[in-house]
Amino acid sequence: MLNRPESHNKPPKVLVIVPAYNEAEGIGQVIRRLREDAPYADVLVINDGSSDATSRIARAAGANVIDLTCNLGIGGAVQTGYRYAAEHHYDYAVQIDGDGQHICAASCPPSSIPAPIW
Repeated sequence: MLNRPESHNKPPKVLVIVPAYNEAEGIGQVIRRLREDAPYADVLVINDGSSDATSRIARAAGANVIDLTCNLGIGGAVQTGYRYAAEHHYDYAVQIDGDGQHICAASCPPSSIPAPIW
């Protein structure tokens, strides 16, 4: 948990961080799936210096996007996401792959992100 909820009557803020580098082919589907299966969560794509349409497609699918000017690698992208979560007072943050490798697997659907208990 990143921040303590100020009130037990307020639902916690949940952020899904999606680091992405040249993931234009699948990022839209990943975001749509997340928004269907975890509608209570905000989705943030960290576009890690992609040279393709990752950023545009992510925005069109409804995600918030941070565009890094150069490729920082997975560590820098994830750190950017968690920093954003802390600065924007999210209570919970989770990371999901941007390529859909795990999110589309039957054994690990987005619905496996536990809904907060409020």
